[in-house]
Amino acid sequence: MQSVISGGDNSQEALLVSSINEFFSQVNLLQSDNISIPMKKTLVDKATNLAQRVTDINSKGVDLQLQADNQMKESITGVNSTIKSLFDLNRKIRITPMPIKLHDLRDNLVNEIAKYMDVKATFETNGSVLLQSKSSGKMLVSGDQYAQFSYPGIQLKSKLQYGLDLPPMTINHFNEDGSKTHQPMIFMGGSNDKTLEFSG
Repeated sequence: MQSVISGGDNSQEALLVSSINEFFSQVNLLQSDNISIPMKKTLVDKATNLAQRVTDINSKGVDLQLQADNQMKESITGVNSTIKSLFDLNRKIRITPMPIKLHDLRDNLVNEIAKYMDVKATFETNGSVLLQSKSSGKMLVSGDQYAQFSYPGIQLKSKLQYGLDLPPMTINHFNEDGSKTHQPMIFMGGSNDKTLEFSG
């Protein structure tokens, strides 16, 4: 069997490559006719070491996914606040005699939301904006309603370790008085093999 060749450093990947090379080197030695008990024990030790390296890398991958999940929740908090600010500004623009002075702030808020997802902005004649998700068409901000996202996050580390479905992100719509217009709808997700539109 051939060894894995890599010019790695002290990273997890380099340690794994080293363990694989050592394991296969020991396997090559066992192909000879003179196989001693110490050689067999060495092979078992190399196999155990290799298994531990794989476990360590998998654990690190899970930790990185949990970190990304926490960033997702923080991003949702930020975009919800910006959406509400844009909705409040829309209402102000509609009742302001000279709303052109508010257009720069409106555009800045739209651009801030666009950092999180692809959006479609339609500007009304009065200067207010209708903002939609570009991919799904779901309304984010209009003249009389606004959206808010909800995402519980990964509750258990085992959900990642065993490849279980991740919780979906839902979207609620609210009227001017803060009342919900309907039951929450799934915006995206629900499975760990789907590409998420929303990014932090």
